[in-house]
Amino acid sequence: MGMMWKALTARKQGLFKGQLPRFETTQQGVVCEKLDSFQRLFGVQDEAHLPITFPHLLASKLHMEIATRNDFPLPVLGLIHVANHITQHRPIPKTSLLDFHVWVEGCRPTKIGVEFDLHTEAFVDGACCWEEVTTVLSRAVEGAGGSITRPKPSLSADLPGQAWDLPSNWGRAYAQVSGDWNPIHLHAWTAKPFGFSAHIAHGMALLAKVVSAVPSLGEGPLILSTQFEKPVYLPGSVTCQVAPEGDGYSYVVRGKRPNLFGWYGVKA
Repeated sequence: MGMMWKALTARKQGLFKGQLPRFETTQQGVVCEKLDSFQRLFGVQDEAHLPITFPHLLASKLHMEIATRNDFPLPVLGLIHVANHITQHRPIPKTSLLDFHVWVEGCRPTKIGVEFDLHTEAFVDGACCWEEVTTVLSRAVEGAGGSITRPKPSLSADLPGQAWDLPSNWGRAYAQVSGDWNPIHLHAWTAKPFGFSAHIAHGMALLAKVVSAVPSLGEGPLILSTQFEKPVYLPGSVTCQVAPEGDGYSYVVRGKRPNLFGWYGVKA
C-alpha cells in the first residue's frame, strides 16, 4: 500500500521530454508466497510447478519500484496494460527461490500517447527460466505518433465458450493475493475519479483464469501471448473461448466485444 500511496501522490507533470532512459532493478531470493491463495482463487490444482503467470505477480513489486521512482517521468496512475508476452523456458518448481531482473528503456510515440516495454527475467540457480515483456501505454503525454496496428482475435464470436460470472469483490480478492491495490480495481467509487463507470478486473487476473481453462501443455518451453482490448467491469459476465491452433490454443475473453485474446502454446 505504501507504493500505491506514492503513486497516488506523485506529481510528474513536465518530466517527460520525449525519451525514456533506462531504469532497472533486481531482487534475489524471492519466495513464492501467496501461491496457495492464488491457486484457490483460480481453482488451480496443487501442482509441483508455478503457474505461468505467477512470476509476474512476484515481480510486480519491482515494476512499481521503477514506476514510482521520483525521476521516472510518467505517472503510474493512468498507465494502461495493452499487451503481455511471456516465454517460459522451463517449469519453475514451486519451492524455488527466484532472482529477478527488471528494466525499461526507450518508448514509442503513438496517436494517443506513448508506449513502453517493461522487461522481466526470472532466474533459478543462475539460469533464466522465465521472461516477460509487458507493454504499457501512457496517455499522460500528448500523442505524437501514428496508429499502431494491433492483432485481431482469431476466434469468431459465435464459437461456444465457458461462461464466467465475476463478482464485485473479484478485484479486491486478487489485490489480496497480488498486492496490486490500484483503486480502479477495488470499488466503483474508487474507480470513478479515474474515468471508469465502475471498477474493472485486473488484466493479469483474467489471464490467470484463462490459463486455468486451457488443457495442460506439458513441461516443455511455453509461450503465452496476450492482447488486452477492453476492460471487464465488475460485477460482470464474460465468455472464455478456447480452440486448438498449431501447437497450442487460441483464446478470447469477450463480453459484447473482445476484452482480451491471444495464444498459449509450445515454443517452437
